[in-house]
Formats: sequence, structure tokens, C-alpha cells
Amino acid sequence: MISRGPPCRAGGAAGSRHSPEPCGRTCAATLSLSSSSSSSGGGGGGVSRRQSRARQSFQRVMSTKVVSESVLLSEEHIDALIDAMPDRFRQHKWDLLYSTDRDGISLHTLYRHAGKTAPTLLVVKDMRGGIFGVFATDPWEARDKFYGTGETFVFQLEPQINIYHWNQKGNTNAKRNDYFMYSTEECIAVGGGGHFALWLDEDLLYGNSAASETFDNECLSPSKVFQILSIEVWGLHD
Repeated sequence: MISRGPPCRAGGAAGSRHSPEPCGRTCAATLSLSSSSSSSGGGGGGVSRRQSRARQSFQRVMSTKVVSESVLLSEEHIDALIDAMPDRFRQHKWDLLYSTDRDGISLHTLYRHAGKTAPTLLVVKDMRGGIFGVFATDPWEARDKFYGTGETFVFQLEPQINIYHWNQKGNTNAKRNDYFMYSTEECIAVGGGGHFALWLDEDLLYGNSAASETFDNECLSPSKVFQILSIEVWGLHD
């Protein structure tokens, strides 16, 4: 979650920034997948159209590469994830840092392969066909406290596409719901405020998902408790 700190609990636990705190709320946020209209008008519009075409061309090439290496992601999934990212990451290249199919099932192996790279996309597929995960702004490593930034988001890709960004409603200078990433030797967890948005055990065999206040998300997986079929961690770099 040798001497260890508080263990990761599947449903979230009370505490400070260093452990999940109670609350609980369910809200849904659905990504509207729409293409941006091309700029029109004078010379500036021409430049904008050229930039847009260049970006689309890069995205097609990159999507083809990722789909050829991934057992989880389709081009539709990749487009949705790129649209949800902060703009500065949208033309980054993707590298497959860790895969349970290739590297074996172990949280420690995941840390070893992905622990020096950020941002990353951690993508999970469960035994019922659900695909979901997290865009993580910081490297995954055992810290035993919450970390990360407000650019972290969680997502569902199957059976439908939903993106859940940081919920800042109710944040004040005295209290901020900034429970983004939490990882120890025993688990990975994302989100807080009563429940984790996503929790994975140290063997990467089981996990659970619930509504979290941090992201105002619904359950990401088809069932709250799930058995993991496959995990991929993709690193982004320019």
C-alpha cells in the first residue's frame, strides 16, 4: 500500500492526504466525441488547417502503430484518449512500457518497467470484457501516499467510452479533493473521497471500481469487483 504504511483497502479508507478519506458521491461524465471544425478565413485559417491536417496525419500513423502492438486498444479508443489529454501531450509518441501478456503479472514488475516515465496510460481489461484505466501524470512507484496532479483522469473504453476528469466542485484553500494516485508495495489506487475510482491488488489478479468524489465517476468496470485479464501501461514522450 520491512515496515509498511496503511494497507490499501478496496473500498477506500478514512484519513488525510496520506490515506483515502470518506465521502461518497456518484456522478457521471460522458465524453462527447466530436470533431473540431476547420478554421476558415484568411491566411491564419490556412495555417490552422495545415496544422490540423498534420496533427491528424500524425495521429493516424501513431494510432496504427499502437493498435498493432496493443491487445486492448482500438483506434477509436486511442482517439478518445488523445482528445481527453492536455494539449501538450496530444502529439507525443506512445511506447508500451509494461504488459501482463509480455512481462508477467506483478505490481513490482510494473513499477520496474514504468516507474521512471510520465505521463502514462494504465489500461485494464477484465474478464467480462470491460476496458478502463487512468491517465497518470506522475511515474508509478511505491510512495504510500497520494500524489499526482489535477491533469490525472480516469476512463472507461468498453462497453462505452466515458472520460472523467478532476472534480473541483467544493474545493477550497483549506480542503482540496486531490486524491489522484496512490501506490504501495501492495496495491495501486486512483481517486478518493470515500471510495477508489480504481484499485488493483499486488498480484494484478483482482481489482475493484466505485464512484469516487475525486473524479465524479461511475463504476469503470462492468462489476464493482473484477478479475483482471490483461493490463498495459503506455508511456508518452515527445
